[in-house]
Amino acid sequence: MIEVKRRQATPKHVDQLTRYVELFPDSNPDIREMLVAPAASERVERTLRDQGLEFTALDAFAINQQSLSSTTLDDYS
Repeated sequence: MIEVKRRQATPKHVDQLTRYVELFPDSNPDIREMLVAPAASERVERTLRDQGLEFTALDAFAINQQSLSSTTLDDYS
């Protein structure tokens, strides 16, 4: 199970992944639960580890913060 974020991972994102994991309590033990984002604070990474979840940094999903305010719905069509 993978949760992908385009911005730095936050505790809120950890909570979201945790809720998803709780929806499938009988899932295959070989399935990994992972949060993928451009970055995460040490606090977020520690929380993930404490809950048996993983973090993977992937810059390909990063957003240019300067252009974020100029993004419109037309950009996604």
